[in-house]
Amino acid sequence: QAPIEPQRQLPKEVVDEMLSRHEAFFGREGHAKVRTARVAVFGAGGVGSHCAAMLLRAGVKALRIVDFDQVSASSLNRHAVATLRDVGQPKVVCIKSFAEATTPFVVVDAEPSMVTAKNAAHLLRDLDGGPLDLVIDCIDDVETKASLLKECGEKGIKALSAMGAGAKADPTRFCVAPLRDAVHDPLATKLRWVLR
Repeated sequence: QAPIEPQRQLPKEVVDEMLSRHEAFFGREGHAKVRTARVAVFGAGGVGSHCAAMLLRAGVKALRIVDFDQVSASSLNRHAVATLRDVGQPKVVCIKSFAEATTPFVVVDAEPSMVTAKNAAHLLRDLDGGPLDLVIDCIDDVETKASLLKECGEKGIKALSAMGAGAKADPTRFCVAPLRDAVHDPLATKLRWVLR
């Protein structure tokens, strides 16, 4: 595994200008929490790539992106940052390159791996000198999701998990709720059963 490259510094006034709208929206205290956050995104496809891109643009302190897959021509219509030049590259490398070009002040750890029960603890290790503040699960395989979420629970790491919203056309039916309250979502129902 290659070491995480050090942050490339930009003048403070440039970073402040880049993130000024975020501070206006979240307030000084809220923005400070975002700027010190260490986040891991698992899954770098249609959901995870957009999530990672927005976290980078929000200016989190450090971001780990985990996905075993490569960019394909068929994924270009839904991947947040991939271009034709990225086809064949690991999705996590594509996002890291995007980060280097847009937010070089964010530490990025690109992990081209699939989560398993055996490596979940390793993938949830400290990032940039401290523990993860949040895990965002954008995985679409139930067993893999379960391995990750089980380890998050055992380590006491907060996790936000995307469920079965793919190919849905009514954004008004989007719901944020604890997994135990999920209804009419086959992915969430099966995940809850596997975790039990």
